[in-house]
Amino acid sequence: MLAVILGLLLSAISFADVIEAPSLLIDYDQNPSDIEWKKIETLHFEVIFPKEIEKQAQRVTHLLEVAYPLVTRSLEVYPAKIPLILQNQSTVSNGFVTLAPRRTEWYVTPAVDPELTNTEWLKTLAIHEFRHVVQFQKTRQGFNKVFEIILGEIGQALGLGLTLPPWFLEGDAVGVETALTKGGRGRLPLFERDLRALLLSGHDFDYDKAHLGSFKDYIPNHYVYGYFYTTYMRNKHGDLFLSQIANKAARKSFNPLTFYNSYHFLTGIKFEEFYRTTMQDMIKSWKEKEAKLNVTPYEVKNVFEKNDWVNYLYPQAVGKDKFFSLKKGLSYIDQFVLTDGKEEKTVFYPGALQNEYPYKVRNGRVAIVEWELDPRWGYRDYSRIKVFDLKEKEFVADLRKTKGRLAVLDFTGEFILYIDWDEKQGQRIIVRKLDGKEVYRLNYSGDKVITSLDWLTHNEIVMVVKDMNDQKEVVKLSLLSQEETSLLPKTVSNLGFISTHQERVLIESPASGIDNIFEVAQGSLVQITSSRFGAYSPSVYQDQLVYSDYTDHGMNIVIKKLPWDEKQESSDSFVPFFEKFALLETKGDIDKDFFNSEKYPVTDYSQLDNAINFHSWVLIAPPLSSIVTAQAISRDILNKFTLAVGANYDLNEQEAQGFVTAAWSHWYPVLDLRAAYGGRNEEIRIAGVDVNDEWEEGTLEGGIQVPWKKITGRFLQSFNLRSFGKIIKVTSKRSTDIHDVSDGVLFSPGAEAQYSFISRTARRDLNPSLGIALLSHFEEGKDINGEDMKGSLFSNDARLFLPGVMKHHSFFHQFAYERQRDDAYQYQSLILLPRGTKNVFLEESRKYSGNYMFPLFYPDWHISRYAYFKRISMNLFYDELTGNYRGFNYHAASTGWEVLLDTNFFRIFIPLTIGVRGSYVLHGEEKTDNYEVFLTTLGGYF
Repeated sequence: MLAVILGLLLSAISFADVIEAPSLLIDYDQNPSDIEWKKIETLHFEVIFPKEIEKQAQRVTHLLEVAYPLVTRSLEVYPAKIPLILQNQSTVSNGFVTLAPRRTEWYVTPAVDPELTNTEWLKTLAIHEFRHVVQFQKTRQGFNKVFEIILGEIGQALGLGLTLPPWFLEGDAVGVETALTKGGRGRLPLFERDLRALLLSGHDFDYDKAHLGSFKDYIPNHYVYGYFYTTYMRNKHGDLFLSQIANKAARKSFNPLTFYNSYHFLTGIKFEEFYRTTMQDMIKSWKEKEAKLNVTPYEVKNVFEKNDWVNYLYPQAVGKDKFFSLKKGLSYIDQFVLTDGKEEKTVFYPGALQNEYPYKVRNGRVAIVEWELDPRWGYRDYSRIKVFDLKEKEFVADLRKTKGRLAVLDFTGEFILYIDWDEKQGQRIIVRKLDGKEVYRLNYSGDKVITSLDWLTHNEIVMVVKDMNDQKEVVKLSLLSQEETSLLPKTVSNLGFISTHQERVLIESPASGIDNIFEVAQGSLVQITSSRFGAYSPSVYQDQLVYSDYTDHGMNIVIKKLPWDEKQESSDSFVPFFEKFALLETKGDIDKDFFNSEKYPVTDYSQLDNAINFHSWVLIAPPLSSIVTAQAISRDILNKFTLAVGANYDLNEQEAQGFVTAAWSHWYPVLDLRAAYGGRNEEIRIAGVDVNDEWEEGTLEGGIQVPWKKITGRFLQSFNLRSFGKIIKVTSKRSTDIHDVSDGVLFSPGAEAQYSFISRTARRDLNPSLGIALLSHFEEGKDINGEDMKGSLFSNDARLFLPGVMKHHSFFHQFAYERQRDDAYQYQSLILLPRGTKNVFLEESRKYSGNYMFPLFYPDWHISRYAYFKRISMNLFYDELTGNYRGFNYHAASTGWEVLLDTNFFRIFIPLTIGVRGSYVLHGEEKTDNYEVFLTTLGGYF
């Protein structure tokens, strides 16, 4: 009898094998629906923008047209017209170029990060992001044309990724930005600091580790390495070498190593040798500069962790040998801590911090600015200004939905000073009480960006102000008279964050060739630190200078051992590697402000007229499958309407089916629709005779969903509720399978809810340390032709994440329950059975899965150019499922292990996780082979 029961279980098919349209990956990165979009069109650009920022759009258009011949020159290619979307709803400062669909987007709110403020923000974007447009166009040649024919813009993206490594794209863009402006990142000691510290401290990693990263060691990002690679290439091999190597690499982009082979072919030098000689030359140049340094003596005041890279940022003394600081690193998410150098404790975990800057403790309180998400619109966000009382250990102020930044308390801890930058690109200086009451507001020109500020006295503040000509200035502002006084004349040199002590002004500056701390006195800078790699965030406590000093192990809290204001001297520590190739670039009119230039015509941008935008297509044929698929994908550039249209041809059945899928995200609820129809046939046996059963089949599904998200401290919350209705219609089918829809119309409405509350992860974390994720699905079907064919599905799945016994260990669990009513119709189960067991159909099932995942080691080991192993981890699991079918009980359980290898192949930047699993079935029907190899995303396979 048991054999018969198992036979019934294993032979039960899941959710009738019907034609369905593929689902779309829907995101919620849209702007609010009430924005009025305008556009400016030129020969090379279509600039699309909200009506209220026309002034900025006009300037951007002039900048781009001026930049076009300058930025295209050294890559020898001229891109076709591209849409540019100016985003003004976010507090983020960013920009990107992408494909599928092809466009560039700029977040126009100017940056305050010293690494990005040395050049006026829109000018930086015009050069850096347009250089990416040129790079994308450059790779549309050679074998990449084949990718493009097969896949459209998705093929372009594939060809780009196989032709040029990411460091080429970003490093080249930084190089051009540096050559064409007075303040690009290649001119900043801050930009090169991390790499300089590693190389001069003996951490001279091999190329694969530098390129593909590490969990064991901190590796500077590909912007930094790429800038030096591309700079040395242009200096060594000629002004147009980057164009030449891109041409060569694109011809054989079917080979993932084409870039490295092309470099060898063009120069006769292996790329690994180029990397090694470049690093050695940089070390030599920097050592010559370092030999002239007299480093300021200091005492470290934080806990040292040998095998980690940890940063203690923005330190503030709050007592004798007691310091408050923001801590982050490879093993840590952002957290504010108190430390005495021997022990430390976490004070609180902030939400995602917006525009980090020195957080100043005033009268036992500190103001911070967090990033606040809009619950629905991905392109709109806010600032959340909060004040934490260190003595009371609680937040005493919480100002929601502002557009503020750089918030700092006055010396009493009762008033919050901050800068408000709104959607219209207006700038204001605002002072509010802790209860939110506004006591001061001053409109300040948006043509001069305030990048740092602090209180000087009760009625005066000091600010770092940057103008359109890339000039920086330190000014004093009276809040009473609104009179400005210049404390430091305008300069093209970068100025970092500012702070005050007893009406004296301290500031970060790279004037010495390395970032150091200076006092602003009598209209000039007086150097008071001489750091090996960089000194930041000064404050004075009991006549001692407290600041952050950078090392190869991260940022330390230090105290200067000399009198706090004793003058220090160092100079000429910076090596301008860019100078040789920059001499060949022409700046043209890139430094003009263009406000008095002739205006371009402005017209309405119609979202309806541009809703259909087919950008990619997919052609898939055997040997990948027995079905030939042709599919075209459309998405408008504002991401409001997505459409997929296609057809399948089954070589086995010799039948065709068509489908269409669409999603509309213009309003708060997101609407989706899926439809498919076509012919089917299969061989069936009726009364002992083989018969060819031919029928027509179609499905129609419509849904509406409401998304929501929120950041709460270190946790990200998200919720999505979707309701839907599905119709399955089958005509002329003769199948005798009682679980198929046969000559009828099944109507199946339902609902699905998802909720998650997940903590942020550190670089080394395998899973969130804490979190819960819930999924609930209900669906009920009935034949609306009147036949007695019914079915229902109710499924709940909960995932719980808990910390393990050691750092980066994860103990995560799954609890699932599912119930089906099987009245001659079965739905596909949403619960995976225990690993190592065969699938069965159950009317009711309960599942538990326990997983303990932990890192084994970080090898950072490579096999020539072909494979790089970054991390090896292990998961120990136990799965158990109980259920029943038609009165018979079923029990399955398994245990086992999984070894996971985070691996990069052929130096491709995107890693794969290769898993090897051994499972041991304790109960239930065992698979034929319980040793498996699989590809996965960590935690996504149970």
